[in-house]
Amino acid sequence: MGIEAALYERRRYRNCEIVAVIDRPYNRVIIRPVSDAAGFKWTVALILFGVLFLGVSDTQLVPPLLPLIAQDMGTTPGHAGIIVTTYSLAAAAFALFVGPLSDRVGRKKILVSGLALFTIASFLTYHVSSFSALVILRAMTGLAAGTLSTSALSFAGDYYPYEQRGRAMGVLSMGYFVAFVIGVPAGALAASRLGWHWVFGCLSAAAAVMLAIALARLPRDTNHKKHVGRRSVFTDHLVKRDR
Repeated sequence: MGIEAALYERRRYRNCEIVAVIDRPYNRVIIRPVSDAAGFKWTVALILFGVLFLGVSDTQLVPPLLPLIAQDMGTTPGHAGIIVTTYSLAAAAFALFVGPLSDRVGRKKILVSGLALFTIASFLTYHVSSFSALVILRAMTGLAAGTLSTSALSFAGDYYPYEQRGRAMGVLSMGYFVAFVIGVPAGALAASRLGWHWVFGCLSAAAAVMLAIALARLPRDTNHKKHVGRRSVFTDHLVKRDR
């Protein structure tokens, strides 16, 4: 299918700019707020920054807490390390499916679902008393973390126009590094003063706040696609080149 078969249309609808790229039999429709053209949307970027900050803080906090967890659970730090392994495996495995799933369901729905699961799993971890239950809950948190990382980046890629995407990704990337600078030391300090359970209680509370903000302030799913494979991507490239 040649360039002449790709049709690019743009029209205004209420407060949205609708960009339709038609490459039959595959259609791709991208909807972005008109205000994006006027300036960078910091609210969305900061929400996604907070999501990644939570996920990375949770990931990096557990290894330093292993001696405290092992002592409390009556096991060794080496054996307690299984909670790190199960978390990582769950996050890595589910991250493979989050992208395609969010293509069909919507970025925001997957993102808020991941935040909800993260909130619940962290809250239950705060109350956990057995090691086997802790392993299961950390696996659940890993599923949530894999969801958050992938869906946040996907949401930013869909929401921001090409000219603003670099800045958006820069803001999101700060979430990784700020988590190391602030999140991990703060969690370690809380664990030493209050106990390791409190770390997950604080993470649960922060995730609940972030969930409420995401539900209220993130725009509705801005990318509704029905596409398969490379043809729609190729067509999208042609359209961007002709802009």
